Amino acid sequence: CEISGNSFEYGAVRVDNNSSFTMYGGEIKDNINKSTFWNSGTVYVNKGIFTMKGGKITGNTGGSGTGGVHAYENFVMDGGEISGNSGNNGGVSVNTGGSFIMNGGGIKNNTASADGGGVWLNQNASFTMNGGEISGNTAKEGGGVYSSYDSAKINLKKGLITNNTATESVGGVGSYYGNTP
Repeated sequence: CEISGNSFEYGAVRVDNNSSFTMYGGEIKDNINKSTFWNSGTVYVNKGIFTMKGGKITGNTGGSGTGGVHAYENFVMDGGEISGNSGNNGGVSVNTGGSFIMNGGGIKNNTASADGGGVWLNQNASFTMNGGEISGNTAKEGGGVYSSYDSAKINLKKGLITNNTATESVGGVGSYYGNTP
């Protein structure tokens, strides 16, 4: 399956109303976000769960939002790749109260015009890395993983975070208020 070439306000794919979306393969690519709001993404998880087991989310333009996945609720990445996306945040952003569990796969070569080239966390959001790779991402602050909120939680257990770049600060992993273990 391929989802490509769409223009959108809040997602080329939207998960809402306590629904679930599981991606086993295929591509979500070359979509363009027209929204001027930062809280949007190519895959927009508002209320529900998005599970990525395979496939690619690649080459999407997030504009003011996120090029890859923007999760208000639950995102689980078991495999696949989020790569080559650009926006205010690059690969994955986890909004207020949302959670992102990365068990495998790769978040690679995404570009953020602001914070979080690979993964960015808003207040009360959580990110747990049990495996996979976050590499080659670029941002103003937090090339790999970044949060500027004291209520965000970053839990790193396994995996690889390498070769990420920040033009101002924190190339790898950063939590402005120091909640990174």
